[in-house]
Amino acid sequence: MAKMSLKEKAILSGVAILILYFATIAFWFLRSNSRMLAKKKLRNEELKVLREKREIGRQKELEELYDEAVASIPVIEKGKSADTEWMRIIGDIANENNIKIDDIREVHDDTEVSSEMQCKIFDVAWTGAVESIVKFLYTLQNTKVGLFDVKTLNFSPIVKQQGFMKGKMTIICMFKTAED
Repeated sequence: MAKMSLKEKAILSGVAILILYFATIAFWFLRSNSRMLAKKKLRNEELKVLREKREIGRQKELEELYDEAVASIPVIEKGKSADTEWMRIIGDIANENNIKIDDIREVHDDTEVSSEMQCKIFDVAWTGAVESIVKFLYTLQNTKVGLFDVKTLNFSPIVKQQGFMKGKMTIICMFKTAED
């Protein structure tokens, strides 16, 4: 191996120092970036803990709301057919709001809601004025005779009758059956 001159040794030493300098800077940036990520993760976890503590603090309030909702669920007497009872109630609400029920069919759904509650799902074909369907939906949501939820609502205008619509909706009826 040939001997290196003093100038070559100085240049090689300078290059080595520059490489060490850049490696130190890169290491510092990587460490600071990982620290920032760790701090961000810690902040997110702290916020999550605060949200969960807030929810735990609201437990009593949420249990009261749940009990209130369960108490509002109507009870169908044992021996009564729940599907015909709900069809009658939906029909009555529709008649009150000038909605014509063209067809109503129960959708068989084996999904169990809970041990306390049951649900019936109905596909309803209807015809009515725009104002009437809005009133019907409002009454359905705020009635005390049942607990209803409209899952889907499809409608289209009737060309020959200005201001009238026809459509279909899926209504979910929640209820409990009376115990002996």
